[in-house]
Amino acid sequence: LTQRGIQLERATRGGLVTYHGPGQLVGYPIVKLRPRGLTVPCYVRALELAIVAALQEIGIQARIDEGHVGVWTDGGKIAAIGVAQRHGVTLHGFAINLQPDLSYFQLINPCGIAELGVTCAAVILGHPVDLADFKTRIARTVAAELTELHCTTR
Repeated sequence: LTQRGIQLERATRGGLVTYHGPGQLVGYPIVKLRPRGLTVPCYVRALELAIVAALQEIGIQARIDEGHVGVWTDGGKIAAIGVAQRHGVTLHGFAINLQPDLSYFQLINPCGIAELGVTCAAVILGHPVDLADFKTRIARTVAAELTELHCTTR
């Protein structure tokens, strides 16, 4: 990775190894879980649901896989989620592959599950995604899911 000019950073969050770069929309919502009696798995599920909703709005059939964290399509993983908490407050968040260079994912074992593959919105749709429009969509769906967040288990 370093030979290709890719900087490595350690992070204390779930999800093992991931890649962040141009063409991804990365969001790190900061939420106080403890006062609401919420768990990290519940919060992760809310992020998954919000991402699925935003992707469906632009015509991508995305889903949650009960066996793997993140958001999936028939072509592979389209969004990664890695979260931690400190003092009951969330750290880190999600990365949605809108139109990244997917070759970088071949250099790592994404989230420890390389056999399931990685894809992006531009590949699925056959055209680039309007980033400004998608930012508005994901902000709305994340806010809606976090407003309605009531679960305590995944």
